[in-house]
Amino acid sequence: MTAVGDPELLGRADELRAGRTPYVLATVVRVERPASARPGDRALVLADGTIEGFVGGTCAESTTRVEGLRVLASGEPGLLWIRPGGARVPAPPGVRTVDNPCLSGGALELLLEPVLPAALVLVLGDAPVARALVRIGAAADHEVRVVTDPAAPLPPDTAAVVVASHGRDEPEVLTAALRAGVPYVALVASRRRAAGVLAEVAARGVPAEDVARVHAPAGLDIGARTPAEIALSIYAQLVESRPAGEAEAAVPTATDPVCGMAVATGPAGVPLVHDGRTVHFCGTGCRDAFLADPARLRRMTAPGLPVDVDALRAGLDATGYLADDALATALFLAVRLGQPILLEGEPGVGKTQAAKALAEVLDTPLLRVQCHEGITAAEALYEWNYPRQLLSIRLAESRHAELSDADLFTPEHLLARPLLAAIEHPGPRPAVLLVDEIDRADDEFEAFLLELLAESAVTIPELGTRRAAVPPVAVLTSNRTRDLHDALKRRCLYHWIAHPGPDRVAEIVRRRVPEAADWLAARVAGSVQRIRGLELLKAPGVAEAISWANALHVLGVDADEIGTDGSGAEPALLAATERSLGAVLKYDEDVQAVRAAGLATLLASP
Repeated sequence: MTAVGDPELLGRADELRAGRTPYVLATVVRVERPASARPGDRALVLADGTIEGFVGGTCAESTTRVEGLRVLASGEPGLLWIRPGGARVPAPPGVRTVDNPCLSGGALELLLEPVLPAALVLVLGDAPVARALVRIGAAADHEVRVVTDPAAPLPPDTAAVVVASHGRDEPEVLTAALRAGVPYVALVASRRRAAGVLAEVAARGVPAEDVARVHAPAGLDIGARTPAEIALSIYAQLVESRPAGEAEAAVPTATDPVCGMAVATGPAGVPLVHDGRTVHFCGTGCRDAFLADPARLRRMTAPGLPVDVDALRAGLDATGYLADDALATALFLAVRLGQPILLEGEPGVGKTQAAKALAEVLDTPLLRVQCHEGITAAEALYEWNYPRQLLSIRLAESRHAELSDADLFTPEHLLARPLLAAIEHPGPRPAVLLVDEIDRADDEFEAFLLELLAESAVTIPELGTRRAAVPPVAVLTSNRTRDLHDALKRRCLYHWIAHPGPDRVAEIVRRRVPEAADWLAARVAGSVQRIRGLELLKAPGVAEAISWANALHVLGVDADEIGTDGSGAEPALLAATERSLGAVLKYDEDVQAVRAAGLATLLASP
C-alpha cells in the first residue's frame, strides 16, 4: 500500500486517465468504530490489484482489492459494506456485503467507482463521413483519433476502426484491425465496392470468420442520407454491438488459509509457494503466521478441506444437514482459522448434528466428549490399561525379569479418550472434536479444556507432552443452562442456532425422514411451531419434530390410500397424534397443556 495524500491521489488519478489506464476510485463513506479509516479516505485500485491510497488496514485493503477488481471488470459502480465476520446486522438494500474475519469489530462502507478510458475509435479518411465521425464521437464521450499512418501499430485498447477513406489504404487498415482483434470494424462503402475490398482482405490470409466481422456497409439501417446521419448510424451500431457489462464479473480469487478471506491472486497479492503449489494471503501477517506454526500449516494445506463457504454448505447439504449461510460461515471459519467454535441454542436445534455433519464433510473422525456434572479431565483425556499392565507384570515374573515404572507406563499401556485421541490424530485432515453440552461440566473441567484448546497439547506425567501434529476442529455445544466463563468464550468463535421457522423445519424433516409424505412433514412442522407458542416446561425442538414425524409415519397416517395433500388423513392423524405425544413432549404437564389447547386446532393445515 502506498500512503498518498488527497491532492497527490487526485493528481495520480489524472495521470492514469491521461494514460488511458483503468482504475477504481474507492471512497470511505461510512465507518463503524473501531476502524483505522475515516469517512473521506480514498484509494485507487488498479487492474493488477495495486492499491494507492488508504481505505483501512491490511484486511480491509484486501477486501477492497477483490471487490474493486470485480467492479472494474463489470464497469458498474457499487456500494461495499465490509463488516466483521459473524455480524448479525442485515445488509442495507443495494449494498454488497462482505464478512471480513480480520476486522477488529468495526465496519466500513465504501463507494467503488470504476473510471474507464473512453472508447477509442480510429477513423481512416478525410471524407465528410469521416469528419462527421470525429465530431459526433467527441459529443458521445468517445476518444476519436484520425489515422494518419496506415502502417502504424494499432493501440491495444482500440474499441473500433472505421474505414471511410473511399479507396485509400482500405485493405491494409482492415487487415490490421482484424488481426489485432478490434471488437468493431466497419467499412463505409456500397455493398458492391465493399465486396471487392473484403475479397482483397481475405486474399491477405485473413480467416473468413474474421472477414465476416466487418460491418459493410457500415452503420444501422436507419435511412441515413447525410454524412452526419451516416456517422450517427455507425455509432449506434457500435453501441449495439458492445457486450453488456456483467453483473457478477469473475475475479480470480483464493482463500487465505489463515484468516479465511477471499483474496485476489494477481501480482499485487501476497503469494507463497509451498510444497509445489502457490498459497495466497491477505497480507504479510497471515503469511508469517502460516510459516511460524508448522501444525497450523499442515492443517490449512490439508487436501479435501472446503475451499469456501459455499463448498462447505454444499457438503453439509449432501449429508442431509440443512445449514443457513451464517452457520456455514461460522463452521468454515472454525476449520480455516483453526479456532474452536461454540454453538449455543436450546436443546434439539441441531448443534450436535452440525458437528457430526462437519466430520462427514471433512471425511475425518468425530471424537465426542459428552459432558456431565463432575466430569474430570482424566475421564475425557486418558486412562491406563490396568489389565494390560497386570499382564505385563505377570509375564515379567514368569521370566524372572524386573519391571520399572517406565516399562509399565508406555504408549502401549495407554487408553486414549476423546481429548487425547483428537490431539494424537495424525491427519492429514483435522479430526472433529465434539465437546457436547459443555455447560453441564464444572468450572475445573472448563478451565482444563481452555488450556488444552489454547496449546493443542497435553502433558501426561509419565510420558511428557503430547502435541497435536494437526490440531482438531473443536466444536463446543451448550444449551445455555449456565454462562460459560469469558476466557473460554473469547477463545472460541460463537454462533447461536435459533429454532428454525416451519418451512425450514419441514425441509429438515423431509431430509431426515424421507419415507414420510411431504404433507406430513409440513403438518408436523406447523404443529410444532404452534405448540412452541404454548406455556410449556420444555418446548419441542427440531429433534422432536423429526421424532414425531417418524412416529406418525410408522403409525400409518400417511399410508398409500391417503391423498398426496393429506386429504382424508384427519381422523387417523388426530388419533395417531393423541397416541404419539410422547415423541414430541417430555413432561406430563406439557401433554395436558397441549390437550387443553385442542389437538385439532394445533394440527390444522397451515
